[in-house]
Amino acid sequence: MFGIITTLFILAFIFSFTKFSQGLKSFVFSLAFFAAAFDIGSWWLAKLGPALAGLVLLAGILVALSFALLILLPLYEMWIKEMWIKKE
Repeated sequence: MFGIITTLFILAFIFSFTKFSQGLKSFVFSLAFFAAAFDIGSWWLAKLGPALAGLVLLAGILVALSFALLILLPLYEMWIKEMWIKKE
């Protein structure tokens, strides 16, 4: 639990310095923090019954998606977008 939150804050801090629009930043931040809360909450909900165990899988997919966005978008801006600007 602490590892997810710590990693999320570090990635969000790095992502906050990108030049993407505020709308995209707000969406990615909201998705990431909602996914983390949903993931941690789903661990507790799964204890109530086996039917709720699927929530753990769904929450894990959302966390992975949000982490991927927080990692790949800054890398895109640093490497790929920068290479296109230098070529022109």
